[in-house]
Amino acid sequence: MSLLKLVLNNCYFVFEGTHYQQIFGCAMGSPVSAVIAELVMEHIESIALSTTPVKPRWWRRYVDDSSACIRSNDLKTFHNHLNSIDKNIQFKVERASLTDGKVSIPFLDM
Repeated sequence: MSLLKLVLNNCYFVFEGTHYQQIFGCAMGSPVSAVIAELVMEHIESIALSTTPVKPRWWRRYVDDSSACIRSNDLKTFHNHLNSIDKNIQFKVERASLTDGKVSIPFLDM
C-alpha cells in the first residue's frame, strides 16, 4: 500500500513547457491506472446498484462505459442517483436513437 500511495501521489507531467503535479486521479498511461480505475468503478457500481431507488432491468459495464435498461420515467431518478455517489465521477445519458431506420446506441461512451 505504501508503494501504491507513493505512485499515486507523485504524478508529474509537462504541458506547454510548464511542469505540473497531478493532485487527483491516476496518470494516463501509468500501468497502475487501469487497475485502480477498474477497482473504483466496481466500487461506485456496487454502491449505486445496491442503493438505487429504481432498479434497472440490467446493467453492463466495459471499462468506463456502462449500459443499462431502465424505464424512461425512472431514468432521471436513476441518473441523479448515479451522479450522487461520487462528485468526481459523473455519468452522462445517451439514449438509443434511430439511425438509417434502425434503433442503435453508440458503442463507445454508451
